[in-house]
Amino acid sequence: DGSFDWLTPALARPPRVRTQVKADRDCASVAAASVISKVHRDRLMIEADQSLPGYGWKGNKGYGSAEHFAAISSLGATELHRHTWLHAR
Repeated sequence: DGSFDWLTPALARPPRVRTQVKADRDCASVAAASVISKVHRDRLMIEADQSLPGYGWKGNKGYGSAEHFAAISSLGATELHRHTWLHAR
């Protein structure tokens, strides 16, 4: 779901990838996978909030809120942060 192929650059021998914007709207299996991955990520963020307090992960679930970016500025990035995205701000 989306317009960028994140898989091909990461794998030496990637499978054929087709991107599709709004695939979760148009395809039931993509919609189901989207829900499952969101629930899993939310649980991981709650665990991260307990082990790495101060970033507000329990409340922002990994989305870049102002509070979260302020915490990164004051506490630094962790191994859980996507460092390539930190430079995109």
